[in-house]
Amino acid sequence: LVKRGDITIWFAEDYVQKNWSVSPCGKRGAPQVYSNEAIQMLLMLKALYKLPYRALEGFSRSIMKLMNLELHIPDHTTMSRRACLVKVSIPRKTGTEPIHLVVDSTGLKIYGEGEWKVRQHGAGKRRTWIRVHLGVDGDKKDVREVDESIAKIYADGAYDTRECYEVQPKKKQT
Repeated sequence: LVKRGDITIWFAEDYVQKNWSVSPCGKRGAPQVYSNEAIQMLLMLKALYKLPYRALEGFSRSIMKLMNLELHIPDHTTMSRRACLVKVSIPRKTGTEPIHLVVDSTGLKIYGEGEWKVRQHGAGKRRTWIRVHLGVDGDKKDVREVDESIAKIYADGAYDTRECYEVQPKKKQT
């Protein structure tokens, strides 16, 4: 239970040096222009800790102070304006070797207008769950859609069926 309160944030120094760029706008008194990567990183912290923009600004400044980093943090209005303009890019590792795929499934509960109905009128006959099948590259630990060739598949007993054994792998088109 104590570890739930632990906050560990890691910045790759070479990535931060390369991508956390701040440049002046060119006009006197105008705000500085921050890189898309800097804004994206701050927006991830906002989503992760469910912070409003003003709290995000203070939280980010305190992190930089604790880590002894001299990185400028944009003010809350800059982050708010840039949030809708930043194109989020999640890098994907690709390899040439066949992957070791770990497969599992889980159920996700759906939240939305149905929750209000349940509170007001009681539970209905239909459940609001979705079954999700996840594939993880066992070596790189990436959750992914499988485009590469597969060396081996690891799965639990739920996948131990004739249908799973009969599936033929797709051949890559050259």
